[in-house]
Amino acid sequence: MIGIPLDKPSKCPKILTDEINLNKKVIEQYPLEAATPYSKGLGLDPLADHARNRREVPVVVTASSHTHFSESLTMVHYVREVLFKKHGITQIVYFDIGLTFLQRIRMQRACQCDFRVFPFQAFPDHVRTIYGFAWKPIAIQLALQDYGSIMWMDSSVRFVRSLEQVFKSAYKHGIQVTLSFAPNTTVSNTDLQTFKTLGEEPCSFRNTMETYATWMILHSTPFIAEYVMKPWVSCALIPNCMVVDRVPWSCDIDKSTYGACHRFDQSVLSIILNRLYFKKLESIFHEADVWKKCGAADSKWYFPDIVNNYIYSSTSLCI
Repeated sequence: MIGIPLDKPSKCPKILTDEINLNKKVIEQYPLEAATPYSKGLGLDPLADHARNRREVPVVVTASSHTHFSESLTMVHYVREVLFKKHGITQIVYFDIGLTFLQRIRMQRACQCDFRVFPFQAFPDHVRTIYGFAWKPIAIQLALQDYGSIMWMDSSVRFVRSLEQVFKSAYKHGIQVTLSFAPNTTVSNTDLQTFKTLGEEPCSFRNTMETYATWMILHSTPFIAEYVMKPWVSCALIPNCMVVDRVPWSCDIDKSTYGACHRFDQSVLSIILNRLYFKKLESIFHEADVWKKCGAADSKWYFPDIVNNYIYSSTSLCI
């Protein structure tokens, strides 16, 4: 189906529905049992005490490898100086997914946070592929298990207005995300192997919008644990589900065909949330103008920090 135009007339064998109970059954039937040996101990058991640590104001969760160290360090300073003081956030959970020894020491001093080295050794080999982002839903679930309420922030995220109403909505619904309003982005930005592994028909998602995984708020409720985090984490743990045999490339391309590119964690999250909520997706999304993305040239391991910091400051751009 890759290369097939999205506007080509065809009859789809499955269609999405707003019937939440039917959607829950579809997700329950995702063939992801192979993840079970690795997902034990991640707090996804339906009998777990999911409400134990829930709070309206979440903790911040983020991660970085050595390539985004300068950007990540700037974000940590931003969280401590702005979000701690303005929004009452009290903790950062920071996952080291590949910092150098010196970067790790510097980050621990600057962050003064719950600093963790991501336990790649506990999971399948494909999780080590940084650009595959399988580590991200696992890291989020590890933090959710301990804190109950988290706000994931990529290193590039900066907020442009108050988060008070966002926090309230997230606490009410258990989740808050932002959407891409470009048409057909779920199917054009997802490799068809991912749909196949989940047992979903790509054509079912032809007119759905993609959810961003750059920023989100999640609460550990039984519903979110069972129907969002469990399938998302399980897909991350299984080969050829989230991490497919495909090198990443820009998705700023023609969106008129199925499987034009792949966004890994974001692709899977989009499938799950569109399946679960469909036309009720607006109940869990917040306008993307609550945050902006600030990026710069990647750090290079062979440059000293002073050079990488200069490169970052001179190439930094917010959009």
